[in-house]
Amino acid sequence: MEEQGAKPESKTEGQDEYDVDANDFDYDVCLSFAGEKRKYVEEVANELRSRGVRVFFDDYEKPDLWGKDLYSHLDDIYRHVCRYCILFASKEYADKVWPNHERRSAQARALKAKGEYILPARFDDTPIPGLPDTVHYIDLNGLPPADLAVLVVKKLGNSLRRNYLPPVLDRLYASLDIDNDRKAMGATNRQAHHFLRALRRMTPEERSVVMALMRFGCPVELPSNIHINVDLLRRITGKSVPKLKRLLGGVKSLGFECSMRESEDEESNADGVVLGDSQYFELNWSSLTDDDDDYSALMVACEMVAVATEDRCEECGTELLDRLDFSQLANATASSEPHGCEEELADILDYLNKARVRCTYGAIAEVLDRPARSVDRRLLGRPRPRTSWVVRKRDGEPTGHRSQEKHRELYQVDYIIQNGRELLECMRTAVVDFPSTSDLRR
Repeated sequence: MEEQGAKPESKTEGQDEYDVDANDFDYDVCLSFAGEKRKYVEEVANELRSRGVRVFFDDYEKPDLWGKDLYSHLDDIYRHVCRYCILFASKEYADKVWPNHERRSAQARALKAKGEYILPARFDDTPIPGLPDTVHYIDLNGLPPADLAVLVVKKLGNSLRRNYLPPVLDRLYASLDIDNDRKAMGATNRQAHHFLRALRRMTPEERSVVMALMRFGCPVELPSNIHINVDLLRRITGKSVPKLKRLLGGVKSLGFECSMRESEDEESNADGVVLGDSQYFELNWSSLTDDDDDYSALMVACEMVAVATEDRCEECGTELLDRLDFSQLANATASSEPHGCEEELADILDYLNKARVRCTYGAIAEVLDRPARSVDRRLLGRPRPRTSWVVRKRDGEPTGHRSQEKHRELYQVDYIIQNGRELLECMRTAVVDFPSTSDLRR
């Protein structure tokens, strides 16, 4: 079972926590049930998680529940931090102490909620105190757990997600190449929750600057830092350098440490020193916990931003980050409908990765009907094996990719697709067997 990480804070005291947007809750649903029905409910929980639903189920929360005062903690869970509570009514439920404690907390919330909160699902007709017979319920007799999960997903609807981190971060794990390392996945899960919490504590201006630095900065010195030219960040954000300094310095209490440094390389040519600012912002982030020292919090955070915006144009990626929508970190919630030319680009990258053949930036620009210079990091996303098949015409190398960011089979075939017409024809005929240069010369 994947380890659950830290969670954002619950609502502040005195706040009208029930008149809020659906995206302001830490969980989409919580499950209240008697232990005798655990097997069925666990299957429902697993089905919900596989569909990207954030579910409070006690077995998922064992590390977080350990040592807590469960009476007050569960009251907070069932009263404040979930969008809906699914109440699994049964004879055993009516007779047991803890389910009734959860029920009372849920009913206290339901009294103040402006819409439905408790969603009854019945194993039998046992009366439940405070639950009127007039409230519509789901009959569980003969209903498979997967079918109930489908009903829950429909109830949640398809509204744009905000402040959202999927329950299973499988695309993030794969991108970090740790999807077979349970300890690393657990640490990454915790760091991801810490990062989302830090972002939620920022002002919108602070968040936009930090995200821009992490999205467009140079990753070559990770995991120690990510850095970006001061003037470039000024141009991307439209904010003055003094304001950038103030905003980046203002998030130190959230674990971010930013400094300025001069370029270590003296820029010059045959005519003398090259004009221009050579200062850089250098950013590091720590989750302010010491339980995952073996795993870089900054590396996890940067990869979250990269995976969340890959195969997205700058505008669409920025929109996702502004909403703190990290749906792309999980296969269950990742969008299958990229915007604009991103759909074509995704098809091209899929083909190149399947055929194991390189293609020039110019060829892709011709297919997308864009200027060649626009097929850059902002369109392709952070350097990674998937994008390393896109190369320069002059030397067959991908721009900005370190050796570990190149596909391990990048040089297996010498052939390089040179123009858009050739690329379209190869994709149309699904060519996957390319001759080497030596074969072509015979």
